[in-house]
Amino acid sequence: MIKKTAHVINIIDDKTIIIDFGIYDSAEVGQNVRIIEKGESISNLRGEDIGTLDLIKDELKITEVYENFSLCQKITETTVTSPVFALSQINLTKTKKTVQTLNINPDDISDIKFPKNSPIKKGDIAEIFY
Repeated sequence: MIKKTAHVINIIDDKTIIIDFGIYDSAEVGQNVRIIEKGESISNLRGEDIGTLDLIKDELKITEVYENFSLCQKITETTVTSPVFALSQINLTKTKKTVQTLNINPDDISDIKFPKNSPIKKGDIAEIFY
């Protein structure tokens, strides 16, 4: 997976943003874009910097590409099931996910914090994956 970095350069409305990543940057309709807030640096046990604990503000898709910029929107897909016969019943299934407590050494808990969740704004980092 290849990752490129761009920035939010404009907000058109509550459904569409513009990032500075276009045709000349290999942008394509359908590419995944993450809007992130940079977090604290993370080091491995040898003290080497291995990245940052970023907050993902939202995950979008490129919906339209121009020479030097692209439009991005949050696209959700919904599967609709229709009954084969008029009198058949539809079975709806809902899955509940619960985070379980781990058996950890409490002395090893760090003071690293996630960045605070804030709205998408101009200048935010946009990571493009393809």
